[in-house]
Amino acid sequence: MKTDKEQNVKELVERIGVAMEMGGLQPAVGRVLGCLMVSDPPYKTFDEIQGYLGISKSAVSNALNGLMSREIVDYMTLPGERKRYFQLVQTGMISQMKTKLARHSAMPELLRAVVQVRSNKYPEFNKNLLEICDFFSFMEKEMLASLDKWEKLKAKKS
Repeated sequence: MKTDKEQNVKELVERIGVAMEMGGLQPAVGRVLGCLMVSDPPYKTFDEIQGYLGISKSAVSNALNGLMSREIVDYMTLPGERKRYFQLVQTGMISQMKTKLARHSAMPELLRAVVQVRSNKYPEFNKNLLEICDFFSFMEKEMLASLDKWEKLKAKKS
């Protein structure tokens, strides 16, 4: 029988999984992330993750491989053991956010090029594309300024 704390932790892992799923990740990926976030010690073996979550081995394997390819999770070994222990990369989510931001930085230029080649038959549609372009440009500028501010604050704390 689970204690209240264990039940609360399980529910938290589920909430993390749902939040990550709403952000576009597969359900198992979010739950693996949640599991690794609450782990004490902050690493788990494949079997521990699979047992804790109660999901298939293939779902855990696919989730871990995807997270490792995004450099959000990595693994370590302990001296004298052959098992791999999976853990969160401390800066993985921040790096992932920066990567997404960089990917979106090409959108304003691409949208402007799209409007250039479109006819003027649908001016409202073209106007909406340019508004999306302006939005992406604005968000990129604001996010870069926020990242810069955050990194300066972080440097002050060090």
